[in-house]
Amino acid sequence: MERARSLARSYCPVCASASATACSALARELGPFKEEPKKTSIHLVNTSGFAGVHPRKSFLYLNVRMDRPLQGERIAKSEQVSKNRYHNEVKITSPDEVDAELAGWLKDAYALA
Repeated sequence: MERARSLARSYCPVCASASATACSALARELGPFKEEPKKTSIHLVNTSGFAGVHPRKSFLYLNVRMDRPLQGERIAKSEQVSKNRYHNEVKITSPDEVDAELAGWLKDAYALA
């Protein structure tokens, strides 16, 4: 996740970097995974991708790949990409938003990967 933090700092030095650090700590609790750096994002991969970190100027999008759409105020977009997979974009504006609800979503996504 160091690449994610570095990428986040280049977009938004304070909030995105701290949020990326919080997401990193949360992801490490799930089990082993690889980071696949892309041009503007980082993909988190177990046997397949389970999440993606996409920094913006004043926030992060955390794309959580699940078998169901998520709903709620925090969900910026939920898109069905195949019969049994959805990409759910969670907008994170501060490290305080990396909470138990988000941890549950990541845990479910990790289990599917």
